[in-house]
Amino acid sequence: MPIVSVIIPTYNRKKLLIETLTSVFEQEYKDFEIIVVDDGSTDNTKEALHAIIKNNLIKYIYQDNAGSSSARNAGIKNAKGKYLTFLDSDDLYSPTKLRKQVVYLDKNLNISIIHCDYSKFDNSGIDLGYRNTSFFEGWIYPSILKQWSMLMGVSCVMVRSNIFEKVGFFDESLEAAEDLDMWARIAYHYEFRRIPENLVKIRAHSSSMSANKEGLEKTFRIYLEKAFERDPELTRRYKNRILSTMYTYSGLNLLGEGNQTLMKAVRNNSKKAIKFWPFELKAYLCVFQ
Repeated sequence: MPIVSVIIPTYNRKKLLIETLTSVFEQEYKDFEIIVVDDGSTDNTKEALHAIIKNNLIKYIYQDNAGSSSARNAGIKNAKGKYLTFLDSDDLYSPTKLRKQVVYLDKNLNISIIHCDYSKFDNSGIDLGYRNTSFFEGWIYPSILKQWSMLMGVSCVMVRSNIFEKVGFFDESLEAAEDLDMWARIAYHYEFRRIPENLVKIRAHSSSMSANKEGLEKTFRIYLEKAFERDPELTRRYKNRILSTMYTYSGLNLLGEGNQTLMKAVRNNSKKAIKFWPFELKAYLCVFQ
């Protein structure tokens, strides 16, 4: 039985996926299995992986297109490792990523989730800078609740496999921010720990979800409903702050698209953010774009 299960959801990224898989094969730590969940790709992903599949180097699962949460859940359900880690199919691990996180969890039996810092890069390979995730350390549930846009990369995380028995799987009804929803559920029950090293490279790319107003509104509503179920008093106290941060986050995402046709949506989201919490300074930046 492998110690680590590396879960890679993918959709129409066959060229990038090979590079991603290579970064796993080059790990210093070798006691792992790789589970690739193909979420209905139409670019001949399976054929591109033929030699790898034939030599039993990965477990390949195909499913009809149902989204990244469904694909991650399929990986979780088929995993055999006592530790699970995720890797988006366009991201890259450093050679020491698995080893350092396994060593930490082996030594700290009271900790169930460990993550790391990361860097971002674009499709040209240009380094977009180091991301320090020290704010994601300790008992962070109230901070996550208030700062909805505080994201750490899914590819940076390693967890004990039994954690999902407590918090459940990724929410397949969410059309955005399904990772933050998961971190909030985990943070309500568990302490987060971090390795302060750049162990992952995350590829920056635009997201059409930021322009999907209905999808974002649905996500906001579900996220708040879940927060109220977990801790009504705390959620009520921070409700306006949460809503403000949500709208600021969506406005900044739209602004990052660089599409002038979306500027009206940027300003509208930012005005909503200011209405709920006038101290959200980033929202003002979007209003005057």
